[in-house]
Amino acid sequence: MRAAVAVLLLALAAAGCGTSTSGSAHPGPTSTVPPAPTLVVTTNPTTTGEATALHIADALRDRVTVTRLASGLPVGADLEHADEVTLGKALSGRQSLG
Repeated sequence: MRAAVAVLLLALAAAGCGTSTSGSAHPGPTSTVPPAPTLVVTTNPTTTGEATALHIADALRDRVTVTRLASGLPVGADLEHADEVTLGKALSGRQSLG
């Protein structure tokens, strides 16, 4: 849980949710807003980690581009021992070989 809080605090800081040097947390209507930074969510691939990642993504989606590390089969893994969820994630994140 402590790691999730640290990730959330870093995400909020990256999104500019603190006070800026002008004293305002949000730009005014005449301000030019720079392109949104990218946040890579790196929570554990557990139920709690997935829920935390979704919560962070929902909270920051309007301010930053939220991405997640790929998950699936590790290099050298034996397919015989892979569960359905792992195989599903590996298939959804597949890449072209050529």
